[in-house]
Amino acid sequence: MIITEPNGASSTGHSGNGYARITLLGIPYQNVFYSYHNETTLDVMMKDEVCNESINLPSKVDNKPVVSILPRAFYGNSCLRSIKIPKTVESIGSEAFSMASNLREVVFEQESLCNSIGNFAFSDTSLAKISIPSLVTSIGEWCFKSTALNYISFESPSHLESIPAGCFHGSDLASIYIPQSVKTFQRNAFSNSNIQSIDFNTTSQLELIDESCFSNSHIRSITIPDSVKIISNNAFERTFDLDRVTFGSGCLVEIIPQMCFLNSNINSIYISKKISSIGKNAFLNSAIQTVRFDALSICQNISEKSFFNTSLSSISLPPSVAIIGNYAFANCSRLQFVSYCSSTYQENRNIFDKSDMLKNVSVAYYFLFSTSEFANLETKLD
Repeated sequence: MIITEPNGASSTGHSGNGYARITLLGIPYQNVFYSYHNETTLDVMMKDEVCNESINLPSKVDNKPVVSILPRAFYGNSCLRSIKIPKTVESIGSEAFSMASNLREVVFEQESLCNSIGNFAFSDTSLAKISIPSLVTSIGEWCFKSTALNYISFESPSHLESIPAGCFHGSDLASIYIPQSVKTFQRNAFSNSNIQSIDFNTTSQLELIDESCFSNSHIRSITIPDSVKIISNNAFERTFDLDRVTFGSGCLVEIIPQMCFLNSNINSIYISKKISSIGKNAFLNSAIQTVRFDALSICQNISEKSFFNTSLSSISLPPSVAIIGNYAFANCSRLQFVSYCSSTYQENRNIFDKSDMLKNVSVAYYFLFSTSEFANLETKLD
């Protein structure tokens, strides 16, 4: 409620002609304090001192719609275990429920108008499951970090545009279905989490898998949607449960970046025809055993230490490969057979250094290796 200034009162001051202007900041209701969003709507501002395990927020207080939950509204509230959010709420602020360590249940009313959820909104809680309303277009960074989350769904049709940085970092989430609308996985989106499987909509619009997206996670296998254009450095680093990565035949990815599968347990990979380069240390220290290039591969560059210290036993390189970097296949203790039908002269040294089981290198008759290529090999080449 706003008490109108009397005539003659200063428009900038708080008093005039002996009168005071008083603005009521909000309304306490059922142990929750509501502040004015404007003259006709309210925000959930803060929880009062009374400790409630369950809160059912009203859609209206004093006949005014409740339209948002402000930042840190329930931050650190250890009493709160469940909350129901009315459909009138359009936004949830940063850290709104962060560190509410016992919060397990969040329920949005059907036909929710919520369109945004802020950074760290539910981080470090015991939240076990949640259904994201259809109108939500943005979820803040680190929103579900270090939660007990094991189930999340997105109401259809989902309008979510991105899985933001650190969104599920360190969470218990084991599986997730990604709606069509999501275009990016930002850095660390699933890092250090329990994520094991990801299902994409058949018409996925995903374009980016950003840096360290799945690093230190429990991802077991993944099929990269054809819509993906960029995979960033360290995307699958230290994924010790990873067995297989599949690129669709129509995949738009052109580069497997630096350290993409560094120290991972990846066993096999299919290199789609549009991939032109394999970055430095891309598979270094990984468990990769099988690499299969598309018959129409245009891969030109295999960078330094790309497959250093891996479990490869054989590999057939496409004729498009023009550059093989230093130590690209070095220290591969199981590598025995290499097929490389290219006329390109390789000047880099030590490509196969300390790959002591190498027995057969099959090349075109006109192919020339630098004399130093096998200088450190103590094995006979057929």
